[in-house]
Amino acid sequence: MIEGHTIDVFLADKYRLPDSFIYKTWFEIRGMTAPIFMFTAGLVFTYLLMKNNLPFKQNPRVKKGLKRFGFLIFLGYLLRFPTANIFNLANLSESKWLNFFAVDALHLIGMGLLTILFLKYLTEKFKLPEITVFIFVSLTLLIFSPITSLINFASFLPLPVAAYFNSQTGSLFPLFPWLGYVTSGAVLGIFLVRNNELLAGSKLVKYLFILSAGFFLLSYFIHFFAYKLFYLKEYTKLLLQAELTTFRLSTVLFLSAVIFIISRLIKNIPPIILKFGRYSLSIYIVHLIILYGSAVTLGINNVYRHKSNPVVSVAAALVMIFAMGKMTILLDRFKSFKNRKQNSFIIKQAPDLR
Repeated sequence: MIEGHTIDVFLADKYRLPDSFIYKTWFEIRGMTAPIFMFTAGLVFTYLLMKNNLPFKQNPRVKKGLKRFGFLIFLGYLLRFPTANIFNLANLSESKWLNFFAVDALHLIGMGLLTILFLKYLTEKFKLPEITVFIFVSLTLLIFSPITSLINFASFLPLPVAAYFNSQTGSLFPLFPWLGYVTSGAVLGIFLVRNNELLAGSKLVKYLFILSAGFFLLSYFIHFFAYKLFYLKEYTKLLLQAELTTFRLSTVLFLSAVIFIISRLIKNIPPIILKFGRYSLSIYIVHLIILYGSAVTLGINNVYRHKSNPVVSVAAALVMIFAMGKMTILLDRFKSFKNRKQNSFIIKQAPDLR
């Protein structure tokens, strides 16, 4: 994520050659960052939500999830707020408003958490099979994504609402198909909760590899139909969108299997990796502000966009990763210091019972 955004900001257009093996490989790998991010968010949230096996209204994770939803939506719009002067809103151009209402990763994950909570409530209230409902919703979001790309939602919905359904108004991560990756992660989360013993064995990895192979073959057949069947030529673009969606899901499942294998082989995860995970939201927000700016800051992208060669671009990415690593260490130290100070205050205020 950090590396992809940084290189994309720095790398000059003359080096973005579709025929270049290195650039093409980097571009394809970068395209997998968001699906993995969304899938993992759905997996972790659903696993934590359902592992305590409490009724919906008694589950403390529901309240935490709703707060997280509101916080992520608020942050998403705050990062895209179009002006530092709130009294200047009436004079903003249409492009500024489009950029403000564009749905980004934080909006999408927030909506993903809300969707998971809503589906959990429905399945519990109407006694529906959880995993079946989540699979149906995931496939619907992924399969019908190409069709929704043809609909002009802004023609009959308010712009802030229409922006959530497709990319026509500039959204980077609309609900179709991106929400499908979040709910797909939720499917795996439910499966792990209901079959927790699989985490210790090899069956889970086998299932993931089989599913990955299935979606890969599906993407291959879609690609075949897109180019080989003459009567589908007018739908080639839609089919290629479907191919990309299924291929990405196949890759996410494959990488999930690889990660489960690695997690079983590595007994001690390096502390810095755990800290990166703990402060992932802070890292995401800070590096975006540095690169793309905010209502009160310019950002590198606005003053030095696409002007570097590959060596400088890679170096910039390494510097950014190092800076974010250093930030997580400082945040962790500050949190530890704050906790020690609070504990010390509590001990001092406690009555002496001797």
